[in-house]
Amino acid sequence: MRRIGWLLVALVVVAAPAHGAWWWLLGSAVIGAMDGVGPGGETMRHGGAARGGWPVRATATIERPELRRPPSGFAPAMVLEAVRVEAGARLASPREVSVVFHCPCRVAFPGAAGIEPADIEAATLVASFRVGPEGSQRRWHLDGADLTLVQGAETVQIETLRVSGVHRDTAAEPNQTVSLALAGVRLGPGAEVPFGRVIRTVSGEVAVSGTVPPGADAEASLRAWREEAGQIELRRLAIAWGPLALSAGATLALDGALQPMGSGTIRIANWRPALEAVGNAGLIDRQALAIVRLALTAVSRPAPGGGSEVELPVALEDRTLTAARIPIARLPEIRWPRGPYALGRR
Repeated sequence: MRRIGWLLVALVVVAAPAHGAWWWLLGSAVIGAMDGVGPGGETMRHGGAARGGWPVRATATIERPELRRPPSGFAPAMVLEAVRVEAGARLASPREVSVVFHCPCRVAFPGAAGIEPADIEAATLVASFRVGPEGSQRRWHLDGADLTLVQGAETVQIETLRVSGVHRDTAAEPNQTVSLALAGVRLGPGAEVPFGRVIRTVSGEVAVSGTVPPGADAEASLRAWREEAGQIELRRLAIAWGPLALSAGATLALDGALQPMGSGTIRIANWRPALEAVGNAGLIDRQALAIVRLALTAVSRPAPGGGSEVELPVALEDRTLTAARIPIARLPEIRWPRGPYALGRR
């Protein structure tokens, strides 16, 4: 028993410094990542960092962080600010990193005319991701609860938010896949919408094939992406909003003039009350409403859960949006800038 006791003492004497060294090194790696330059040129400024999390986690609490991302392709420059963030990982699984945001937070897009900064309040806002070797899949998640977004005079409240993404360095699969799930979306009093101010649920998944080369010249980046056969696949979109129950799928790309083009399908269940709501809101006159009702009646079919639904093929070509081969809208031309980001129309 005495030998066993001395063995345990020796293990503690050896393990305690090793554990402390591992906690210190992992904390240094977290702080170093915050102070470094990201893969897309992201940089961060902050008001100081403090270590914590002992004994099971290595964390860094960053005061007043300001994350800046340069423009790239069609994405404008972005600035993200928060009161505080806490980044860290468990000592037993150092590749699993979480970042807790303490709001109020602000997202701004400098240089993007017409996009106002958005202020965010949240009871919970946590990003998590796995740090993997080059060439592996990189997954990330963003979870939020009781969010309030204020942009100019518009206010949106969200009960729960879940965004997940996967990045792959392979040509056999889409480079990026992003899924979204929102519940309890409440629009502000200024929203003029036909289906009410509460959207029960929104969910969807988007897959992007091809890589948009980084750089401030959006036109050159998007042309290179198009030549690489880049495309965006809306694999799933589902919206439950008042009487509207809509689902859709589509594939989009760019034509030779770098204008959006593509095709897809829209399914609308319980379409009669949804159409009446559009008419009552004055978005379509009574004569046109009667014509649309007749057209939808002709193509409607029984829905699996009862009632009826319509399925419409939609297409976008030469800036003309059609539904069931009927032109319904002519879209303005998008002028992608040559140089610093500034999205204009003509």
